Amino acid sequence: MKKVYIIAAILAVLSGALLLLYLGNLEASKTTIIETEAVVTAVRDIPAYTTIDASMLTLTNYPKGSAHPKAARSISDVIGKTTESQILSGEQILTEKLKSEGSGLSYLLPDGMRAVTIAVDEVSGIAGFIKIGDFVDVICNTNTEYSDHYNTTFVVTQNVKIAALDKQMVTSTTSNGSTVATSYTYLTLFVTPQQALDIVHSYRAGVLSVALRRVNDHATADMNPVDNNDLLR
Repeated sequence: MKKVYIIAAILAVLSGALLLLYLGNLEASKTTIIETEAVVTAVRDIPAYTTIDASMLTLTNYPKGSAHPKAARSISDVIGKTTESQILSGEQILTEKLKSEGSGLSYLLPDGMRAVTIAVDEVSGIAGFIKIGDFVDVICNTNTEYSDHYNTTFVVTQNVKIAALDKQMVTSTTSNGSTVATSYTYLTLFVTPQQALDIVHSYRAGVLSVALRRVNDHATADMNPVDNNDLLR
């Protein structure tokens, strides 16, 4: 009788062990291993026409096959390249949207276009709110025969793209301490050859200002020249 109890106990232990083994295998079979691949992404917003350095980049793991096929897989393949357009924080870096190292603004110019630079101040340059990639209208104030040599303001050209800014860090001191802001004194524009002539001549003949356009607004506006008498009317 004692042998029967011993055998029953052994069988119970074996059954428990086999049950635990079975449950363990069952749980393991439910665990799915997801393969990933590292893709180069931006750690912050990168403006257009900017040379990329390592501080702007990181590697992000994506499920294999879900990343963009043309996204860079190695940071070293991206460092030193120049952006064609703005890259947002977290965005995958597509190699086709980058220009080679050492390629200056001339490599980024659209076909048939030119780049010209004008000087601006806080008022004529929209108080520092212009960003690379924005579109502006260029306005001139000068004396012309339009109104018997009176002071006249007119549109030189419309819907031109900002290619570059000479960004400067400006420190101002107030009662609350020092603050640092970004400013610029020159704007570089992408223009047609004729627009380049018009802008350069207007710059020499009078005072230029720019008017910032709303994003995606590229329509041509009908604007007549304005002189002092027009303001009275």
